[in-house]
Amino acid sequence: MRGPAQWALRPFLPSNSLQRKGGFSERGHIRRAALCFATLTFHQSVKRGNINLGQALCCNRQLGVSVLPRDRQHVLTALAELLGECINGGQGRIAVITGPAACGKTALTDALMEHAAALDVTCLSAVCSLSEKSLPLSVAGQIYHNLTLVNTDSVESARIQDEMAAAAQMAATAQMLEQPPSADGWLRIAHGFWLPLLRVAQRRPLLIIVDNLDHADAPSIQLLFYLVRRLRTAGIMVVFTATEQPGVNSLLDIDLPWHSYARRFTLGPLSPETVADMVVQALGERAGDHLGVRCHELSGGSFILVNALIADCRAALAIGVEPTEPVVGDNFSRAVVALLHRNDPSVRKVARAIAILAGNATAERIATLLDMDANLVDRAVEALVTTGLADAAPGGPSFRHEVARVAVLNELYPQERNDLHVRAAHLLYGEGVAATAIAPHLVEAGYARPGWAADALREAGEQAMLSDQLELAVQCLRLAAQNSDDTLLTEQLARAEWLLNPSTAARLVSSLATAAQEDNAEPRNMHKLVRYLLWHGNVDEAADALKRLTASAEELDEDDAAELEITQQWLRSSYPAMLTHVRLASVPVAGTAPASASLHMQAATALTTVLKEGPKEEVLRRAEEVLRSSHLDGTDVDTVESALFTLIYADRTDLAMPWADHLYEMATRRRSPTWRALITAFQAEIALRQGDLAKAEEYADKALRILPPRAWGVWIGVLVTPLLHATTEMGKHEVTMRHLRQRVPEAIFQTRYGLHYLYARARYYLATNHVHVALRDFLLCGRLMREWGLDTPALVPWRSGAAEAYLKIGEPERARKLIQEQVGLPGGESPRVRGNTLRVMAATSEPADRPELLSEAVKLLQDSGDRLELAYALTDLTHAFDRLGDAARARLTGNMADSVASGCHAERLRRSIPFGTDPDAPATDEIGRSARALSDAEQRVASLAAAGHTNREIAGKLFITVSTVEQHLTRIYRKLGVNGRSDLPMLFQPGGPPPVGIKTRPLPARRSAVENSAQGAGQFGGPARVARAPGNVEVRSDQRRA
Repeated sequence: MRGPAQWALRPFLPSNSLQRKGGFSERGHIRRAALCFATLTFHQSVKRGNINLGQALCCNRQLGVSVLPRDRQHVLTALAELLGECINGGQGRIAVITGPAACGKTALTDALMEHAAALDVTCLSAVCSLSEKSLPLSVAGQIYHNLTLVNTDSVESARIQDEMAAAAQMAATAQMLEQPPSADGWLRIAHGFWLPLLRVAQRRPLLIIVDNLDHADAPSIQLLFYLVRRLRTAGIMVVFTATEQPGVNSLLDIDLPWHSYARRFTLGPLSPETVADMVVQALGERAGDHLGVRCHELSGGSFILVNALIADCRAALAIGVEPTEPVVGDNFSRAVVALLHRNDPSVRKVARAIAILAGNATAERIATLLDMDANLVDRAVEALVTTGLADAAPGGPSFRHEVARVAVLNELYPQERNDLHVRAAHLLYGEGVAATAIAPHLVEAGYARPGWAADALREAGEQAMLSDQLELAVQCLRLAAQNSDDTLLTEQLARAEWLLNPSTAARLVSSLATAAQEDNAEPRNMHKLVRYLLWHGNVDEAADALKRLTASAEELDEDDAAELEITQQWLRSSYPAMLTHVRLASVPVAGTAPASASLHMQAATALTTVLKEGPKEEVLRRAEEVLRSSHLDGTDVDTVESALFTLIYADRTDLAMPWADHLYEMATRRRSPTWRALITAFQAEIALRQGDLAKAEEYADKALRILPPRAWGVWIGVLVTPLLHATTEMGKHEVTMRHLRQRVPEAIFQTRYGLHYLYARARYYLATNHVHVALRDFLLCGRLMREWGLDTPALVPWRSGAAEAYLKIGEPERARKLIQEQVGLPGGESPRVRGNTLRVMAATSEPADRPELLSEAVKLLQDSGDRLELAYALTDLTHAFDRLGDAARARLTGNMADSVASGCHAERLRRSIPFGTDPDAPATDEIGRSARALSDAEQRVASLAAAGHTNREIAGKLFITVSTVEQHLTRIYRKLGVNGRSDLPMLFQPGGPPPVGIKTRPLPARRSAVENSAQGAGQFGGPARVARAPGNVEVRSDQRRA
């Protein structure tokens, strides 16, 4: 290069003295000067704002510059300028980069090395390690080793190695003798360190990078001291990085800041905008937009943690999962550990203390726990915050994510972790902190020695029960019970475990029963024990415990006497077979019984009343009062069940379902799987009685997923019954049989739940034409109900089932006798039961009398809320009309029956429904014209009324008042020319009358639904005989009342 260009670059050429010493040709000087000139011009443009550095770094790979986060780009620009000054002026430069551990210091020096290599600068580097801090000259040795690799003079390289070996030996000897080397010896070492570097710098500019200087050994630091004091006139740039920890080494804090050719750069956490940029660049704009802010919150702006979060998110994307939140996984966990080990040991200790104390960590407690100076703790906490590991919350430091806390804890040896937990528990106990904050430490350490630890565990268990922390309660009470034979503690543990899973409480119930036999149980605990034993089907042990209670009835105080009477009342309705084992005591209950006992008594008496006397408004009011006051604790199960089933047996499912929904929400808040499963099973029974088979099956399946069958004990009958009913009516007979094969406790047949189970099983056998087996179960059910004094069709309409079975085997007289008995029983006046009774009664009547009975049944069932039973009545009415030759009404009623049955998902019933329309039937056209005369509002009301909805339900669905519904119905009856609601299913169907001109399939043979299902009944009783309908059955006028 000649002419003006050469003179323009003259300031960048080495001095004549360097030229005389050799090492650079003029061509080399010009090439280097051109690159340096380009570099300086580039950075001057950046400073003037003519170039965006972020874009320029991406485009200027020829300068060897890597793309860095936005917050670090200005530092790289300044470092490049310093390097340019060093190359241009032949003067030394020092750069010190400090900041939190793993904040991107090394990434900066790597980028600078790339830049320097592109400028033909010799680069030497050393990485300081805490594990090598005790090795003399370990850092200087790395620099010398790298120097020999870049030196082309083998003789000089050998000399450098010899000098370094001698220096290392001298330093090691001095360290061993705990004496510094002699002045002459140390000067010889330092001079031997400096001269080789100076010789290299005279030939080519030299960049030396020392990473993590705070971990350097002392002799190397002294050599670096010697070096930096001689850099002013040498073409060497030295870059030091160190974790910012005031007072760690004098080179950074005292010596370097005073050199005019030294600059210090302090890096802070990455800004939210920078983190967002990194996430967008790595994951794309779609993911980065909503993940950037959260990544900054979780990482605290730490360079290494942000990259770990990005790596975890990439791993999720690789398997097809698009994260809506940052994925905090293995990469993040490993980064936490790596970041922790880049800090001082005191910082690691404090981090572990924070992980142990968790939400109770304060600087004072950390200092006490570790027996550490408070100032040192403060500096360590500050370091953790600046590195992004911890968050300086007002209540004390805490980790930004639980994964970070777990990663720190996993670094501890088990014994070390346990010791810290015990010390933390004792510390918190001494401060009077809540027992629920102390107990987790004792549980983690498995420490429950008698004294303060056992007391804290027991108190924590009780507090945890009250605050719905059931798992913590079980852990605390179980640990406390290991070294205790206190039956009260065992009972508390059994109650807590029952709320999580009753099957795990079974072993505790056995030990409580043993204690009761040894007279070690209080009367109040005996009442609870009876309930636990009966849940698991231990009838004999429960009878023994109850005998002990009744034997001492006269000695009981008022509270215990009230509990005994509640227990006896509950047994009468739910475990009536116990009455054959135990003679109940006459207990005078004073009016001073506690409020809780009063509620339990109300529930027990309400259930007994509705089963023995039928539903009464006062009984329903008391049941709702009990449900309103329930808290779903471990002693409430029989109370809640009794109150809810009082409403169910009273056929007030419209009240029962909202209460069940409310109780389920409460059970969810209480975090009790047992209560959630129980309430879900209750919802299944309610849905079944409303005719919603799909919902009943869904609820029952859900309850089984919450608690396995073994955990239910005899209460499995509450769960399986709606499941058997629903799957039978839906035609899923294989599913039904699978559930029937599931073993149930023998004791279930001594309970009210066993009656439900027997009836459901019989319905399945009847549906599958195992008529004699079904009849056996129906009759067994009836025998038990009569023996126990619970013979009411509101509980189980066994007579209806047995009557249908008798009709199938050709014994109509027996069927008629049974169904007549059902008419006058308690609970028989409810619309649902009376509708069912009239439907079966119609099957025992003459064909001409059936429409009247079935129309009455339909009218009653429309108000009952049981759509499945309504579908059965409509189906039988369809057959009755068809048998009498009234095809038009048969078709319309059949369509309505099919519509209702379809809504119930009653596929088995639908297969037996003849339906269709005849375009030639004048009655259909006339009815169609009448229906079309209704207004839109009247059509909506008529459609819902025809589908079986009550006035209240119609009002709720259409958002009108009940009075408006009644007015609409009055006009509908007048326009259609019908007598009342019972005629609507025959004259009206949802969506209006069937279109004229539709061809339909022919009707099947004319027989009732009961008779129609008798085909194939001969499997157990020979060829089936179709029973002729018997003569009229007298129905009193008051029995036909809606």
